[in-house]
Amino acid sequence: MAFFLNRYLLHYDAIPMQDGPQHIDDFLGNWFIRKAMWSSPKTIQQTAASLKKFYKCMCERGHVSSEDLDEVLDTVKENLQDWKDACEDFDALGASFWY
Repeated sequence: MAFFLNRYLLHYDAIPMQDGPQHIDDFLGNWFIRKAMWSSPKTIQQTAASLKKFYKCMCERGHVSSEDLDEVLDTVKENLQDWKDACEDFDALGASFWY
């Protein structure tokens, strides 16, 4: 979560945590794959699970709405396999594939 919050949201583009749900697809489907040397289909799955747990906790504490939590859950459900496939493609084809 620290990588998502501090490196992607705050450092990379100064996005508040509450607006994070709208950026999960870009983070896991693009930025994480290119910027995290340890990215793999497994770490994408683990990070997606962490994001779901984090935003569930934030919703329970009133920091994000239930609609935002639903957006996180739907985004992960709809895109997880695509993100994992994109990571495999990046690993197989190298960075030139993305640029």
